[in-house]
Amino acid sequence: YLQIYPKGLFRAEATFIQAQVFVIEKNYESALDRYAQIINNYPDSPFKEEALYYGGVLLVQENNSEKGKIYLNQLQETYPTSKYLYKSDYPLGKLAFEEENWDIAALHLTNALKNKGMPKAQKLEIKRFLAWTYHFQGNKEQAEKAYIGMLNEDIDEDSKAKICFQLGVE
Repeated sequence: YLQIYPKGLFRAEATFIQAQVFVIEKNYESALDRYAQIINNYPDSPFKEEALYYGGVLLVQENNSEKGKIYLNQLQETYPTSKYLYKSDYPLGKLAFEEENWDIAALHLTNALKNKGMPKAQKLEIKRFLAWTYHFQGNKEQAEKAYIGMLNEDIDEDSKAKICFQLGVE
């Protein structure tokens, strides 16, 4: 399609589908190239929002967190009502945590918990990151409350052991 109709109406969609196929094939470099094409060449395309999200997450996964943050922050700024808004908060919060930027980590991790339909294990991981964020911010009371709240959830014994360790540190 892209070769036969270089000015065709569905260029952005065809490029997005190529990117998705490259992800399935684990050809991440080509997938990232296609996401970048959508972002740069089709700024008004409805696929730009998805390209920013999937490209950002893939960049973070492929250890290019600075560029990944740019994509995910651009997604949040450009599409404040995006269906990927809270999903993008998780990698942004995790990156801020790794950078010891506690205020930004707390903001993004708190927002990430608003993601409906999130797997239980991921939600627990976010809560743990958030509790540690409170700890490192010096907010001991909020950290303790977060740890105890997690212990009262229906979770496996290994997770409870980790939380008890964190609570003990607290």
